[in-house]
Amino acid sequence: MVMLTRWNPASESANLSQRMERLFDEMVGRGLWRTGEENTLRGSWVPAINILEREDAIVIQADLPGLKAEDVEVTVEEGTLNIRGERKLEEANEGETYHRVERLYGVFERS
Repeated sequence: MVMLTRWNPASESANLSQRMERLFDEMVGRGLWRTGEENTLRGSWVPAINILEREDAIVIQADLPGLKAEDVEVTVEEGTLNIRGERKLEEANEGETYHRVERLYGVFERS
């Protein structure tokens, strides 16, 4: 049994429009842009943070994979905690070639 479905170009256009809008929102929201290197994203990014309150303390946990303590600056200004830093693009070693880079890198700031 063969089923035929009538093609509706308006439906296809609306679906494409929604997908493009979602992609644009994600890219602008993350502050991403392409570098001169093919398939490399660079931009500001925001690490995910958990804030936990205990009886005697407030604990802040930030996802900062690959960063060293010297890459991160933590300050308190007028009662606001600020976390700033930069994740740098890892350089390929001799004999290695990146074919795709999807991990975001660049400057981040979170208050």
